[in-house]
Amino acid sequence: MLLESRPLSRTIPTVSTNPAPKARLFAHRTTLDLEGLIEPLALTSLPVLLCGEAGTGKTSFADALFKRSRRVHAPVVRLMARALPSEEELFGVERREAGGLRSVDGIFTRADGGTVILEDADELPIDLDRRFVRLFQDGELSPVASSITRRVDLRIIATSSSTSEPSLRGRQSELVQRAFTTSLTLPPLRQRLDDVEALAKHFARIALERTLPEPIVVLSREAIAKLRSHAWPGNAHELRRVIDDAVLASRGAPIEPSHLTFTVTRPSSTLGNGERERLVAALAEGAWNQSRAAEILGVSRRTVIRKMERFGIPRPRKG
Repeated sequence: MLLESRPLSRTIPTVSTNPAPKARLFAHRTTLDLEGLIEPLALTSLPVLLCGEAGTGKTSFADALFKRSRRVHAPVVRLMARALPSEEELFGVERREAGGLRSVDGIFTRADGGTVILEDADELPIDLDRRFVRLFQDGELSPVASSITRRVDLRIIATSSSTSEPSLRGRQSELVQRAFTTSLTLPPLRQRLDDVEALAKHFARIALERTLPEPIVVLSREAIAKLRSHAWPGNAHELRRVIDDAVLASRGAPIEPSHLTFTVTRPSSTLGNGERERLVAALAEGAWNQSRAAEILGVSRRTVIRKMERFGIPRPRKG
């Protein structure tokens, strides 16, 4: 079921919005239904968890929820769970100084009344997991080294790849998922091929607008058929790369099948047999960038790192 409603732990007042009209980019029934949920969800302050494979559009969906809400003019905090600021920066800290205790507000307190967009919530550091669940579920936080509890009014929108990676549903991701009253699953592109043509034209228009003021996007019938026949392991991210390359290759002419170049199709949820070879190939194709390899394989970055450790593949050093 695409929309899961769980009992609310507390009453959250709803807010009104005046959304701007937006052209639809989808044709598949599932994604049209999901798009239809943006409006009613934007009218609330409910915490929302967006699940799905890498590249399915979770971040875009989160942005749409934010931009159509009344909080669009309030502070917004964008965080990536695997690259968080320090605990003191996030939650604040109480310091003992010569003149007594001094309380320093953190990012969440300063963003009171706004929105937090957290990417890859299932990758939260285990030592911070319960702090975040308390914030998500109860709207409460305590500064570091303090016993004081503060209430903050924050709309939480988070993304997670846990739906496509059942093996990651351990204690950590379960804690995160329990904090959300509503969760949505965005299906992979291979399950909604009716969206391919509309998205391809949208990406082509964006690419052409860099050089043409009023571009006319033309994809031949054969090109559309070729796009629909692909498995899209990298989902919409991969489609955009393919279309960007095709626009350059076509030089303003209609896009034909010869302009479309795909990467090798790989399984999207697990690496399966021959996984070491596919993992190495994806890493090489992505210039040994683990996030890029994860997109190519259609898995989470954490899975790529775990598989590298399992197969004894050294991680590249930064710098």
